[in-house]
Amino acid sequence: MKILLCSLTLGFAVSVLSGCATSAGQNESDDAVSPPQLQSGTYSTPDGDRVWVLHPNHVYERGTGLSGDQPQVTRGLWQFVPGTGQVVLVDDGNRHSELSLTRDNTLMLSGRGDAVALEYDDDTDPIEQDRPMDVCFMTMADAPLAYDSRIRRHLPVVMEEAYPVLEAFYRETGKQPPESAAVRVQGHWVMEDAPDGGDDTLHLKVASVEGVAAGLESRCPSTALPGTYWSATRLGEMAVAPEQGQRELELQLNREGKASGFAGCNRFNGDYDRRGDHLALGPLASTRMMCPARSEIEAEYFKALDETRRFAIEGDRLYLMDDEGHTLVAFKAREIN
Repeated sequence: MKILLCSLTLGFAVSVLSGCATSAGQNESDDAVSPPQLQSGTYSTPDGDRVWVLHPNHVYERGTGLSGDQPQVTRGLWQFVPGTGQVVLVDDGNRHSELSLTRDNTLMLSGRGDAVALEYDDDTDPIEQDRPMDVCFMTMADAPLAYDSRIRRHLPVVMEEAYPVLEAFYRETGKQPPESAAVRVQGHWVMEDAPDGGDDTLHLKVASVEGVAAGLESRCPSTALPGTYWSATRLGEMAVAPEQGQRELELQLNREGKASGFAGCNRFNGDYDRRGDHLALGPLASTRMMCPARSEIEAEYFKALDETRRFAIEGDRLYLMDDEGHTLVAFKAREIN
């Protein structure tokens, strides 16, 4: 089976489209139907009551009842499943699908009676409706950040409206950077210049502060990315634990941009690049020992490290992810002595 890579040149990640697979020696028809391609943008029902904003960074906002008195807005990650046309929405770990893409690239709302074709706009302006949002807030050197565990991203915070109240709340907790405080706010996302001068990025704009976000504290980042010994607990969907007498899969990052670790048989080292919550590892060089019993898991581990584009830390757990938010490797922290 030869797998072709079909590129979605729409400003987001390249996807491996299973619909592009052809058998070796099979001639492709000149009039073959191209696989559907999902574009970021704003999709809405004809009456404008329900809206999905699919941001290019694979974060989504979903608004319902927007034409009424009690609108609801939720957020999460969106993922397009190649070959099926299904758009999966991931909300704090819960996966559901109510959208599907047809062969003519029409996004449909289904699951409630007859399917409804959604209207498309290539604009990805965030929904301006304020709503409750539980975040882990931290400010350091005039660089306020809010970690949102629903999307596993750090968002810069706009220093306007209720920001002084939010900063005062943080001080009252007695925490010090890089510690973060679990807080519930009323707010919404806006698009602003990135703090590092890069392209526009999503920011959190706070309208009011409601108090402590119950149950969130354990998910707030508590461990630094560099200077920590990271031991792998999951590789993709598979739990990984060393058998007796074997070493665990390791990853260590220092503050000078160097990465090292153990992949099951061989040690490796190389460089890493971090900007905000973006992370790229490599190129990595490894030793060349032969361990037939561990070769498969080592290959999967190196593949996951190579595909890493983002990271998130929740408590003492590290998650390495691809552009779409799929978790490639999960780790547990151990302090380096």
